[in-house]
Amino acid sequence: MALSGTWDKAHSILVGPRTRDNVVGYHLLTPLVRPSGSTIIVDRGFISTEQAKKVIDDRTDDGVVEVVGMLRTQPQKNSFTPDNKPEKGEWYWADIDAVAEYAGGTQANVQPVLVEEIFGEIMTERVKIKTQVLTKLHQTVILVKPFMI
Repeated sequence: MALSGTWDKAHSILVGPRTRDNVVGYHLLTPLVRPSGSTIIVDRGFISTEQAKKVIDDRTDDGVVEVVGMLRTQPQKNSFTPDNKPEKGEWYWADIDAVAEYAGGTQANVQPVLVEEIFGEIMTERVKIKTQVLTKLHQTVILVKPFMI
């Protein structure tokens, strides 16, 4: 899905800690205020612990942004995950209802909807890889077919 709106950076949260490729960090969740006035939660991806402080403190107005993403279901908390402590800024799992409430709740028209952002390079790379695979498959079929007759 493609969305546009402005980031509500004042209500960004860090979910974690997590690891990715041996790097400790967090998932950055930021409300996106859409032109209609409704707000949804966007998982903007993984950031390292070193980046986290800078990103959370960044209040720069990015203006209107466009986001391409996928709708996600409510992540499930397992028995080993601690309870979130929003009052302390500690989020261990993405409880979308609690995140929406933290961002202003129904009074601020925040919807408990999670969209995972897909980044341009990733999309381009997937399309490129898929195209290469299909091209190779197509070439293989063309080469093999005369021998099957």
